[in-house]
Amino acid sequence: MFLVARVLKSKYFFNCSFLDAPLGCNPLYIWHSLIWGRDMLSQGLRWQIGNGNNVRIWADPWMLRTSTFRPITPSNLVVQSWKVANLILDNLVRWNVDIVNQLFWYDDRVCILRNPLSLVRRENSLIWHYDYRETYKVKSGYRLAMAEK
Repeated sequence: MFLVARVLKSKYFFNCSFLDAPLGCNPLYIWHSLIWGRDMLSQGLRWQIGNGNNVRIWADPWMLRTSTFRPITPSNLVVQSWKVANLILDNLVRWNVDIVNQLFWYDDRVCILRNPLSLVRRENSLIWHYDYRETYKVKSGYRLAMAEK
């Protein structure tokens, strides 16, 4: 089993993570199926913010907005590469309200400021949005797939 994973990684996503891997040209049937499952899974995954490092504000899903989990406010070139950590006050474990108010439209500001921050500066973690325990269950994944269909 691990050999198959290593072969797929070396062929399809050597320089990126599985979540960012492209389909590629002329893919194996198994890879095509894995990408379909990954894309379905990605619709329910979002980042739970810990320290905010490595979570891109405009590119990664992290907000409490069920349609995309991303801001609707367009980014500008100055802050386009910012991470969520840039929105958190160091040492205080709370949102930097001044920066949030400057950068985001009202709807995004409300979503961001409602997003709880951990009192412990832990790593960010991917969670499944559609389960109250925030862990993926086949049943909730199936429900999401049927709703999309």
